[in-house]
Amino acid sequence: MHRLWLPLLVVTLGIGLPGVVRADPPGTAGRGQLGAILGGGIGLNDVGNAGTNGAGGVGRANLYGFGFGPRGGYTFPEVPVYLGGVFMFFVGERQKFDAFGVDGKIRLGYMTLGIEGGYDIGVGPVIIRPTLWLGPAIMRFKGCGDFNPVDPGGGCWGDSDTALLLGPGASVIHAFRDIPLSLGAEMRFLIAAKADHQTALMFGLNVGMLFGD
Repeated sequence: MHRLWLPLLVVTLGIGLPGVVRADPPGTAGRGQLGAILGGGIGLNDVGNAGTNGAGGVGRANLYGFGFGPRGGYTFPEVPVYLGGVFMFFVGERQKFDAFGVDGKIRLGYMTLGIEGGYDIGVGPVIIRPTLWLGPAIMRFKGCGDFNPVDPGGGCWGDSDTALLLGPGASVIHAFRDIPLSLGAEMRFLIAAKADHQTALMFGLNVGMLFGD
């Protein structure tokens, strides 16, 4: 959690910017938005034993990797606060492991589901949106090997572990004037509030449709 102060400071400063500088009305004000995110995450710390069901820690595996998912929300017209929801599926990583002297293979990944809140700052057709994700992060685990902690006869087994996720970050979005379409890019930290989960830096591209006036 010691990494949390810097991204939260960035989000706080971003939300306070409209009171300091004069911003244009964002093109998303009073409009619903439905779209998708395509990107990936880079794990920033080693992973502990959560979800491995006795197979031991998995070290420097990247539990995020390539990710994709839907996003939807609404920006209020008078005060352009954005509220919405987001789901991301991260493919993760497959690697070999040696548990109890027996070789095997594991695949680990994440699913995240949460609410998203932010503030839209208009700069011409561009919207700068500092946001925060809040919801569960589900670590997925599947292992196969001669030793199975569930069935000593061997084979494959799976498990999962859930932690609270905080996702501070920001998006830069271009809302087209003549068509109800937006394109953007974003960067955020994904911070799971359990010591044996993984914190990641996520980059993404997003595309969306705009609804309403």
